Amino acid sequence: FDKQDAPRQSLLTLFQSLGPQAPQCYDISWSEMIKSMQDIHSQDRSWIWQTCTEFGFYQTCDPNTYCPFTSFPHASDLDSYLDICKQAYGIEGYDVANAVIESNQFYSGWNCNATNVFFVNGGGDPWHAASGLFPNNKE
Repeated sequence: FDKQDAPRQSLLTLFQSLGPQAPQCYDISWSEMIKSMQDIHSQDRSWIWQTCTEFGFYQTCDPNTYCPFTSFPHASDLDSYLDICKQAYGIEGYDVANAVIESNQFYSGWNCNATNVFFVNGGGDPWHAASGLFPNNKE
């Protein structure tokens, strides 16, 4: 398969690896995703709720890249995540921004002076930019 088709092929391989429990059809519409986020039994709900109410870390994709989530089934940009917060939980974008500010103040943001903390990440970790890469203290 060509480079353009790589993300689709990766998703197909993942679904095929699920074996008999793989769903025959999976509704990936925006409305079903919002409905899933409103379901208190959804395994994805707690993470998205926490991003809306505490730290706002979102995996976004730049348009016109090979990222598989730039437009299909829906965009993966900051506005789309803030829209999820609003539609699923009634949380406005400015409330998300304020929650991030409050979390950074409480945990000291990039200036965390904690001891006995081990940050596990590296250049290959897609979340490395959102983590501590260097110790802030000598302990």
